[in-house]
Amino acid sequence: MHEKTEGNEQMKQRIEVKIDKRIVELLNAEAERQNLTRAALLELVLGTFAENIEQQKAEDILSIPLQSVTRQLNTLTETQNHNAQVNQQDMQELVEAVKDFSAHLQLIESILKRG
Repeated sequence: MHEKTEGNEQMKQRIEVKIDKRIVELLNAEAERQNLTRAALLELVLGTFAENIEQQKAEDILSIPLQSVTRQLNTLTETQNHNAQVNQQDMQELVEAVKDFSAHLQLIESILKRG
């Protein structure tokens, strides 16, 4: 059953539920240990629970753009790795071409010296 009551500056809602005797005993013991009323302890627990839900929703909302950024960074990394491999292959081919050119120059030089 729900009944609205006017609190200091906040509207509070009263909720009645049946709670297992063991849970009530635990609540009573914890409330006493924390030097709180059982109602205050329940409000604290429910408030914390509600904050956790709100925080989870915020994390879910933020995770979407973060996932997109992560995908973009992964794509960038893959592209950079591919470019590095291509550059390395190009450099190896260039080195081989320079070696071939040098060998041809030496061959031409030796032919010119003979002739």
